[in-house]
Amino acid sequence: MTGDEPLPPRADPVGRAMSAIGVLLTRGAPGQRLPSERDLARDLGIGRAHVRKALVRLGARELVVTRPQHGSFIPGGDGVVPPSG
Repeated sequence: MTGDEPLPPRADPVGRAMSAIGVLLTRGAPGQRLPSERDLARDLGIGRAHVRKALVRLGARELVVTRPQHGSFIPGGDGVVPPSG
């Protein structure tokens, strides 16, 4: 994935997740933690795998930073996102 692809349509569960996360990104602040995969999946009525795929795709576009065992964050800020490792 090059990051140049348009967002998928809303009918697709991954596309719905990407759209919902996109709204959170526009409303949040750099370094802010996003809701958990479980919470997003529950709120959207889709499986966690769809949410995870959406986060991976958004991460490839550098719109989300995901740290295992810490969560997903809005990129930026001054060191608020936990370091990897």
